[in-house]
Amino acid sequence: IQNPLGNDSTPGQGNGLYGCLGQLYSLKLENRNLKLILLVSGYMYSHGTYAFGFLARNSSRGEFVRSAVQFIKDYGFDWLRVRPHTDMDIDTEFPTTAEEGNNLGDLVSSLRTAFNQLDGNSTSYQLSTAISADKNDITYLAVRQMNETLDFWNIMAYNYSGSWEKQADNQANLFPVMLARTMQSNNSYHGERLSIRSELVGRFCSANDTGIPLYGHTFENTDGIGKQYNSSVQRSSDSDRKQFFLTLPLRLGADIVENNTTVSSYSYDNSTWELVSYDTPGIVELKAKYIMDQALAGRMYWE
Repeated sequence: IQNPLGNDSTPGQGNGLYGCLGQLYSLKLENRNLKLILLVSGYMYSHGTYAFGFLARNSSRGEFVRSAVQFIKDYGFDWLRVRPHTDMDIDTEFPTTAEEGNNLGDLVSSLRTAFNQLDGNSTSYQLSTAISADKNDITYLAVRQMNETLDFWNIMAYNYSGSWEKQADNQANLFPVMLARTMQSNNSYHGERLSIRSELVGRFCSANDTGIPLYGHTFENTDGIGKQYNSSVQRSSDSDRKQFFLTLPLRLGADIVENNTTVSSYSYDNSTWELVSYDTPGIVELKAKYIMDQALAGRMYWE
């Protein structure tokens, strides 16, 4: 906020807006259609007392609403996302009891009321939330209540597999994968839940954005999908062995496999035994067709 950045012309002092937020606000002045989203919370602080402890108290919920709305107003944001997410995008991960779900619903309702009072126009500020593609994660969400206040539900249809798995697998397949009976694929479970979740939330709200990853999960020293893999000395800058989209496929000559049934893709280099699960442009097109066929709101990208 106060540290000069880029082409900031004055020292970072007084009440001027500098730094990253100042740069973003300058972009908004140049493009009036640009909307800025503030994401609140995230994976690290979205569990247990971090997220749901404060939701249980009216006083702390009220203070959160007051400070969040003031922040949105002061720094030129348009959207808040709370996770599980709100134009304020609120990221609280997922409630595990009915009480937690109701408290989250009350928070979102209070945010909507505060935004409406701030501007007098219910469409000026937007609220969204991000939810996983796992049916179990929405068991305790107050879906009906939240549908009355949210503009979007962002479905995180990615990260189904990664370094936490024992086998190389697709990280963002749209439909289930049936592998050998001897192996239970965690991502098959998630792919199935994606369709269930879209249908379930769609009963109440058509504003569902399906998430698409702009990166790949790398599995090294593996014989292919469904096979075990080992760690390698090669790593990207991310400790979770992710590869950025612009670097994919990693090597010329790697085989690109697209599965139109599961709507998934990956690259495999049989000379280095390296597999990267990522969405090719062709797979993204198939997902876009699915989104349109299901009359969903659109798609969002995660990088």
